[in-house]
Amino acid sequence: MPRLSTSLIRKASRTRPCLHLLLPECRNLEQAKLEYNWLTEELPPEKSIRWACLQRYKHVPLQYILRSQPFGPLDIICRPGVLIPRWETEEWVMELATTINNSTLINHAIPLHICDTFTGTGCIALALSHGIPNSTFTAIDVSKKAINLAKENMLKNRVSKGRLIRRDILSSNAGEEYPLHIDILTGNPPYVRRCDFNRDVKPSVRLFEPKLALVGELECYQDLVDHWLSKTDSFFYEIGDTDQFDYVERRIKDDFKLRQIWSIGLKYDSNGKPRVVYGFKNTSKGGILLQILPSFGTIMHLATALNKQEAYSKPKIKYKCNYI
Repeated sequence: MPRLSTSLIRKASRTRPCLHLLLPECRNLEQAKLEYNWLTEELPPEKSIRWACLQRYKHVPLQYILRSQPFGPLDIICRPGVLIPRWETEEWVMELATTINNSTLINHAIPLHICDTFTGTGCIALALSHGIPNSTFTAIDVSKKAINLAKENMLKNRVSKGRLIRRDILSSNAGEEYPLHIDILTGNPPYVRRCDFNRDVKPSVRLFEPKLALVGELECYQDLVDHWLSKTDSFFYEIGDTDQFDYVERRIKDDFKLRQIWSIGLKYDSNGKPRVVYGFKNTSKGGILLQILPSFGTIMHLATALNKQEAYSKPKIKYKCNYI
């Protein structure tokens, strides 16, 4: 990372008091000004702007200082020890909620049950439940801090049709609390490789956000295929690169039964980075979701049962290629 120039630091100091303290995190004057405005407008009354700027100079995340982060129409409480919601997650979650809510193919009188794994603040489950009429949710996390915070966010955002479960979903004992059937399975699992953590993750994340929610290899995606596909009609799991998508796609295509009943897609975010691996089962609800979400991403594998039987209208299929 390039050094900050002396002239930039002096210019920031002359512009506003303490503004220069934001430069190590913001890296440019315009972003520092924007963040300074957020701090002056949203900082808790008992905290001073100088204190907040000093915290940012030490790389403390802005959301931990302001104690919240917008997520679609919701205001999500943020607290140290629980992963901060990202705009990349908000982007695909709100697209999913809006598309389902606006569809005439969904009978909104029939409840949809959402299960959110690795729920953290609860932002995904709460946003989907808030945005999709007559939906209920189960949200799961191993962290006591996360479950307690998700409960606070339920109350703050007045989302009541859900339950929270503290459980390690990677353990062999799944527990009777899990829903017997799921319409939409979501998750933002830890997917930063251990070898990339110190090199690629910025200081504010590396030093202050929970490593438990950040670092993982393929174990969560293995668990998705091994334990969750039999329970759900669709799934949407966040990823950090195409290796994680390739793993899920390969596992499904290599299994005779799974490749017949599962269609698999890949979604890129607005920055052009792979962001979601998703799938639809060849069931009534899974088929409807496949029909109403043809533009959510790119279907890379269409269930072979659909190819043979033409049970549902085919979505627009794009050939797999390198993203430019």
